[in-house]
Amino acid sequence: EKHSFIKKYFKEFYTKDFKLFASKDKHYRIRAELSFYHENDTLFYAMFDPKSKKKYIIEYLDFADEKICAFMPKLLEYLRQDNKLKEKLFGVEFLTTKQELSVTLLYHKNIEDIKSNLENLSNILHINLIARSKGKKLIFKTENLRQTLNIQDRKIFYEFNNDCFIQP
Repeated sequence: EKHSFIKKYFKEFYTKDFKLFASKDKHYRIRAELSFYHENDTLFYAMFDPKSKKKYIIEYLDFADEKICAFMPKLLEYLRQDNKLKEKLFGVEFLTTKQELSVTLLYHKNIEDIKSNLENLSNILHINLIARSKGKKLIFKTENLRQTLNIQDRKIFYEFNNDCFIQP
């Protein structure tokens, strides 16, 4: 169905046959956004049910890129051990390319007060880290991610800012 739609849609521009590739069943998203749930001084990843708006705990995201899935438990373990970092932490955004991973932590407090803790997190876990709170943004390492594609035996390099929208 998709093949015939594409062929019909592009017929005035391209008459040869198209090559279509199936999407992966798992690990197809390079971006993931989660909330945090705090209970009895313990921190959990969470998402909201779209119907009830109730938070539920997330342990694994099979749709997220494998680098994100592998990194999630490491980050959570680190955050659970640092009271200053987990206090008033409400969200996290993961973004990955084939080469790099970027993590953005979202706070309801002045992130300048935890700047050294954030820098340690970035250095110890070897990640590009961004921290945000109202009107403030701290960047540790870089917020730009690089990607290399091999297209017809040519390497195409591109770089994008963490704030841009990309898909998948």
